[in-house]
Amino acid sequence: MSLRLRAVALAVLVGTFGSSASSCASMNDLTSIETTMQDAPKPVPEHAVYYLEIVTPDIEAAAAFYADAYGWSFEPENLVLGNARVATLPDGSLCGIRAPMHAMEQPRVRNYLRVADVDAATARAAELGAVIAGGPTELPGRGKVAIYLLGGTEQGIWQVP
Repeated sequence: MSLRLRAVALAVLVGTFGSSASSCASMNDLTSIETTMQDAPKPVPEHAVYYLEIVTPDIEAAAAFYADAYGWSFEPENLVLGNARVATLPDGSLCGIRAPMHAMEQPRVRNYLRVADVDAATARAAELGAVIAGGPTELPGRGKVAIYLLGGTEQGIWQVP
């Protein structure tokens, strides 16, 4: 933690607890604040993977694998995300595991890149030769997504709210 950030943290403690905080605030307190700040998920930058979607008929086995292998913790099913079980990863990105939504959907892994404007990004993808397979579609409280086909693969783009 920078000296300036430590000073700000101490000022917050003093402002919150009065002058007695300066005597009780130690380097351990500031280190705890620093650790908490480092552990908090960060906003995913534009054009980075925001959401990793895993479609599989065995959601529980896949979630157990990622929990055991990487320590990911999955939430209960999320209706807005196709009943996916979603984990927030250390970098702030998300991984959702869900079952196929119809008989024709095959197991797959699809990434969604974070974009500022999904409508503009969808139009640009089409201009560059991608075939738009779905969307843009609004996901209530989650943003807006689209899927396009390029080079035999499915790619997603996601505008967060």
